[in-house]
Amino acid sequence: MLLTFKIMLKKAVFFLSLAVFSCETPQENLSKKYFDIKGLFLGEINKLSKEKPIINKSVEINGKKETKTISEIRWEKELDPFVQADINRAAFLGSYEITETDTTVRYLLKKEAKLPIYSIWILKKKDTNEVLNIEIASADENLLYNWQKAISANFVDGKLKTYAIKGSQKIWVFEEEKYSIIARRKCKKRPLKLPIIPESTEKYTVG
Repeated sequence: MLLTFKIMLKKAVFFLSLAVFSCETPQENLSKKYFDIKGLFLGEINKLSKEKPIINKSVEINGKKETKTISEIRWEKELDPFVQADINRAAFLGSYEITETDTTVRYLLKKEAKLPIYSIWILKKKDTNEVLNIEIASADENLLYNWQKAISANFVDGKLKTYAIKGSQKIWVFEEEKYSIIARRKCKKRPLKLPIIPESTEKYTVG
C-alpha cells in the first residue's frame, strides 16, 4: 500500500514537473507589482518545515486514489507549484489586468499576452489583509504536449490549512492523464478541561 502510494505520488510530481514555465528567468524580481505569492509560500515552507504538522493527503491519478496520513514532508518540493506561480518576474510584468475590491484581488492574463498563468484570485480579510484563499489557473501547449492545472490554498488564522493541485496533460501519442492532490492539515485535539475538584469535602457548620 505504502509503495503504491509513493509510486503514485512520484508520478504526480512528474506530471507537475512538465508544467515548469518555459518563460521562467533566473533574474531576481525587479519589483512587486503584483501580490507576492512566492514570498507568502516561502514563508509557509519555512514554518511548516519547523512545525512538522500531520497532513491527510489524497493522490488520485486516472481514477486510482490513495490516501495517507503523513508528517515527514519536503515542503519546499510540496509547495513548489505555488512558489513557481510567481508573476512578479520580469517576463510577466504588465501582462495582467487587475481587479480589486476590499476583500479580493483578481489577476487576469491580457489577450495579447502568451503566458501559462492566466488567472489568479485572492481572498483577504477586509481589515487585516490576511490571506484566506488563493486560486491559480494555468495552461500551455506545444507540438509535444498540452496541459492545464488549477492549484488552490486555504488559510485559517494565518496558517496553511488545505491545498489542492488538480490538472490533466496529454503527451503526444499517449492517452490523457488526469491527476489531483488534495491535502488537509490535521487539527490538534485540545486537551479536555476537567472540572476543578476541591481538595477537601469537609462540611463546615456555623455556631
